[in-house]
Formats: sequence, C-alpha cells, structure tokens
Amino acid sequence: QFQAAYGLTAASAADGAGQTVAVVDAYNDPTAASDLAAYRSAAGLPALTSGQFTVYNQNGATSPLPATPPTSDDWTLEESLDVDMVSAICPLCKIDLVEATNDSGNGLYVAENTAATTLGAKYISNSWGGSETSSDLTYDSEYFGHSGVVYTASSGDGSYNAGVIYPATSPNVVGVGGTSLSTASNARGWTEKVWYTNSNEGTGSGCSSNE
Repeated sequence: QFQAAYGLTAASAADGAGQTVAVVDAYNDPTAASDLAAYRSAAGLPALTSGQFTVYNQNGATSPLPATPPTSDDWTLEESLDVDMVSAICPLCKIDLVEATNDSGNGLYVAENTAATTLGAKYISNSWGGSETSSDLTYDSEYFGHSGVVYTASSGDGSYNAGVIYPATSPNVVGVGGTSLSTASNARGWTEKVWYTNSNEGTGSGCSSNE
C-alpha cells in the first residue's frame, strides 16, 4: 500500500535488496526487534533474515547500548514505528537502528556520522529535531554533508511557522512532514492531508531564520 500510494512500485521492485537504511534515534528501545517482527508478520512481509536488523550505539558498536528512555520522554514508540515504516517501503533493506546515548548534547549528531561512515548507510532517517541555532550552518557540512547520502528528517508537529526545526531546515536534508493517508476512489487511489489543528499543533513548516 505504501509503495503504491507514493508511486514507488517500480523503484521497489527489488524491495530494497542490497540497500542499507539507518534510523537515528535516542535511548534504547529493548523491544525494537520483536516489535518489528510482529509488524512484519501482521503486514504479510517476510520474516527478518539474520543480520537484516541490527541495533548499534552512537559509536557503531552493538554493546553497550544506551539506557532505556525516562518515562517522561519515551522514545520507544518512535523508534519502533520508524523501523516499521522502513520495512513497509523496502522489505528487504538492511535496517540499522543507531541509538544515541540521550537526546541532549551532540549524541544524535555523533550517531548521524556513525550511520554514514562506520555503517555505510546511504539512506538515513531522523524522527527528531530541535530549535534552530547559529551552529546549524556548521552542522550542515559536519554531520549532514556526506556525499551520496540521502538524509530525511521530521519537520515536527509545531504547526506552520511556530514549528521550524533543525535538521529538517538544512538544505542537505529532505524535510518530511506528517500527513494522514486514506484510500479513495480517485485517480491516485488515495487522499492525503497534512496534520493540522486549530491550535498551535500540526506539521511543522515555515521559513528558516538561518539557512
């Protein structure tokens, strides 16, 4: 369904075989592998093969992994849905979940470089972002400047103008906004609407103050 909705049927003919997608998040999701297996089973996707899904710390080692997130800042749902959606688009991709020690400091950026250099991923997905700073122009080349790597990043849920976040604002990154996708009896076969509420919530967008 996802491949059809986004016109990826031809591109996905090989279902991602031979490609590596890295997902960069924070803290450890201890049930990521079992959650992914359950999702793939429910979606009718082939079971994971040996080595197809691996969890790394921000330095590219399989141990020690970060601590689990605090209950007040639970990343586990985010991490599981991230790897589920990679599976939906390219079921045979190798998926590397790179977990930063936490979501403060530069751990997420370290994980970003690890994904591109140590792990060699050519596609890196980021479901996180933060307020813009004057350092962003440096970060563009330092962390999101590896040649041949496609970076995606969440545009957030702070609505129009109120929710501009980095790294989605980077010219080196594809900013991904949240939408609701539904089947429809039109030429596309689907309708899609951006997240929006009357309050200051919805898909983040707007103009960067730095880039």
